[in-house]
Amino acid sequence: MKKVLVTGATGGMGVAICQSLVAKGYKIYGLDYRKGEDIDGVTFYECDVTDRESIEKVYESIKADTESLDGIVHTAGIYDMDSLIEMEERRFTRIFDINVFGVFRINQIFAPLLTKGSRIVITSSELAPLDPLPFNGIYGITKATLEKYAFSLRMETNLLGIPVSIIRPGAVKTNLI
Repeated sequence: MKKVLVTGATGGMGVAICQSLVAKGYKIYGLDYRKGEDIDGVTFYECDVTDRESIEKVYESIKADTESLDGIVHTAGIYDMDSLIEMEERRFTRIFDINVFGVFRINQIFAPLLTKGSRIVITSSELAPLDPLPFNGIYGITKATLEKYAFSLRMETNLLGIPVSIIRPGAVKTNLI
C-alpha cells in the first residue's frame, strides 16, 4: 500500500486530495494545525508547520508506523491581504513562516522517509506568483518564493530519484479567504 503525507489536510484542497488518494487505495497521514472531520483511511495528526518540535513529534509517530513514504503533498498555507508598506512585520513574517518555511521544515524533517521513486508535490497559486494584485502582494511574494524553492529542490532531489512537482491550481472553493 502506498503511503502519502498531506499537509493542510483539513482545508478544502487537503480534504479533497486525502479523499481522492484514499479512494485509490493509499494510506494517508494528514497534518493540520486543527482537527477536522474524520476521513476514512486518513490517520490525522495535529501539527503546526511553524513549530519544528511539533513536526518532529509527528515524524517520530509516522516513522514508528512506516519505513517510508511514497510522497508528500503540501497544501498547508494562509492567505493574507494588506498593504506592503503598512502591514505589521509580524504578519509579514507569519505568512512566510507558514507558506514557505512550513514546506521547508516538513521536507527537511521527513526526508529520511523518502526513497527513490517517492514524490514531493507543492501547491502554489494560479496567478499570485506571476502577477500579484494590489494588497495581495505578500501572498504573491510567498508563492513566488515557494516556486523558486521547489525548482531548486527539484534539481537536488532528482539526483536521489525523488521528483518535485509544483501545482498551480485554478480557482478552488476553500475557506482560505
